[in-house]
Amino acid sequence: MLRKSIALGLLLLFFLLPGCSKQQKEINSSRLTVYASFYPLYDFTKKIGGEHVNVINLVPAGANVHEWEPGPQTVASLLEADLLVVNGLGMEPWLPKLQDTIAADVSIVNTSTGITPLYQNHGHQHVEETRLKIPDPHIWLDPHYALLQAENIAAALIELDPQNKDDYLNNLAAFTQKIEELDRYFLESLQSTKRREFVVTHLAFNYLAERYKLKQMSISGLKPQAEPSAAQMAELVDFIREHNIRYIFQDPFDEGRLSQSLAADVNATILTLNPIASLTQEEEVAGEDYFSLMHKNMELLTKAFQE
Repeated sequence: MLRKSIALGLLLLFFLLPGCSKQQKEINSSRLTVYASFYPLYDFTKKIGGEHVNVINLVPAGANVHEWEPGPQTVASLLEADLLVVNGLGMEPWLPKLQDTIAADVSIVNTSTGITPLYQNHGHQHVEETRLKIPDPHIWLDPHYALLQAENIAAALIELDPQNKDDYLNNLAAFTQKIEELDRYFLESLQSTKRREFVVTHLAFNYLAERYKLKQMSISGLKPQAEPSAAQMAELVDFIREHNIRYIFQDPFDEGRLSQSLAADVNATILTLNPIASLTQEEEVAGEDYFSLMHKNMELLTKAFQE
């Protein structure tokens, strides 16, 4: 069961949460102003904070999370915030440069607190075979870890705004239920699949693969702009042919040059698998969120595993 004693977990987080101010904010009728470093944290914070928070996503729709950095105007806005929600594990390379500037005025919650990261130096081996130098930051793609991130956010909100604690806990309970439903959907979808191997353009799905006993191979590294060598591409071709893989999954923001070349070599079809780090403008207009996109991801994976 994913459900746990939320109240006890939050109590412990009050003492363990790094980077979060211990001074409670005086809240009257105004809402907390919260900045989230990129989309899933924005979505989680909106769901947990509800009517008590005004949440701003730092990375706009359509932007590349791995390349985005805050400009002077964004830094000035951050200084007016009550809380900055970050992922940690190197997902915000700009944060160390700003931390000293904003930490005296803004509480910072690192949502990867309590999570054991996976380490990889490249995406051409299973996560159990390569745990080396670079921590993989894509923890939100494991529903269990997404719940821990939400709990960290709830703890930070309650510490700043204790008078609305019950609302935050109720929202967290609703979030927990949706995570449990998502987890069951994943497990049930994978029960009758023929295979568990898949190929992606962006090494983003290690945590999902680890949780559900899948095997991921990737064209690029943890950052989608990292291109493979000729030997690594040859390894991928062998892997695809060995496992009779018929689909290659492409990042929504990928230009597709390498994936299209590989697909042509192995007679595969390209589909989109979403790391949900940022929404496209079309997804934003359509009202997509973390849960709807995770469901779409599993629908596509199931399709690939059954054919």
